[in-house]
Amino acid sequence: MAKRRGAIVGCGFFATNHLNGWMDLKDRCEIVAVCDIDPAKAEAAARRFGIPAHFTDFETMLKEAKPEFVDIITTAPSHRPLTELCARHG
Repeated sequence: MAKRRGAIVGCGFFATNHLNGWMDLKDRCEIVAVCDIDPAKAEAAARRFGIPAHFTDFETMLKEAKPEFVDIITTAPSHRPLTELCARHG
């Protein structure tokens, strides 16, 4: 089975728990990019978990990293617009 390409949006407090979980599934999926509006948080998460790309713009991440799935780890009010953007990018 081919690994699924995933991405994370939101690199705050809860992201560490999610990323630890994704690392436990590294035989089934690969997190190829992270995104956060705070560049330091995005860079730190990418460095800590060995993720090859980090972004501060979500749509740019979708276009360039081309993930098959996205784990949205942001505040609840942002979930719908981020999900709708994911849907527009397939």
